[in-house]
Amino acid sequence: MVNSDRLSAVCERKPLNLDNMGLTMKIRLSFCVILAFSSLFCGPSDKKTKEDVAANQYDYRVAVQNYQIGCNYLNELDSVNAIKYLKLAVEMEPENFNYNHWLGVAYSMNGQIEKAEESLTRAIEINEASTESYNCLAVLYTENGDYQKAEEYLKKVLADGSYPKPDFAYFNLGILKQKEGKLVEAVAAFQKCVKENPEFYRAYITLGNMYEEDLNYKAALHYYSLAEPGYKDDFKLYFKIGKMNYKLKRYREAKRHLSQVLILFPPPEVDAEVQGLLKLIQKMGY
Repeated sequence: MVNSDRLSAVCERKPLNLDNMGLTMKIRLSFCVILAFSSLFCGPSDKKTKEDVAANQYDYRVAVQNYQIGCNYLNELDSVNAIKYLKLAVEMEPENFNYNHWLGVAYSMNGQIEKAEESLTRAIEINEASTESYNCLAVLYTENGDYQKAEEYLKKVLADGSYPKPDFAYFNLGILKQKEGKLVEAVAAFQKCVKENPEFYRAYITLGNMYEEDLNYKAALHYYSLAEPGYKDDFKLYFKIGKMNYKLKRYREAKRHLSQVLILFPPPEVDAEVQGLLKLIQKMGY
């Protein structure tokens, strides 16, 4: 079974990626699969020999084995080998929803967007109630700039009261609105995300980035601070918190966080900026 914490949408593990001091949105998907392996009742009919039945049983078991191997590779973020085995499973059982869905996820992780869309669409054709497949497709459409279709699918996801992870759907909706430039709607979606799941730390980072870009340093500091429990010993977040405190003239707090950045051995460009800020703080007598 796929470990949803290892896959992150687009969709959650606690990602530790704040490249270029901003949030690089990647397709980080988080999904839940419940596999029910039914018993096989393959008694021979008038048109089937015992050999045919045995072959069908064997194919089923091999398909399941390939599926499980593919899922294990997904857990290890090895999309190439995941595709290899999940594709074999689909070839053996083309009408199996789970096989098609997770092949689509593997393709999306590997950047093969058209094939991902094809497999996920096939999964929905097999099972129209597949809310998670709609969520995955919405992420793909957002990345491709098809915002109307992405929003249509996210609305389907959010309309499903039984969907276990509405926080991911709201986060994906926030990303969509942010890309559209509808920042008020984006903020509202991210806030709904953390209301559903207060430990969705990635949303706090995104909100912090948005407010920092808007020069609202107080709000940015608020959201960066809320993200801190999910980003232990992350020099990029400590740098952001230190910098926001500096902007707000809270020099003692700025010094504390910036000093922590140096302990974590940041890259040279960050180290130089931190050293410069600490020298300015020192000149002020802190």
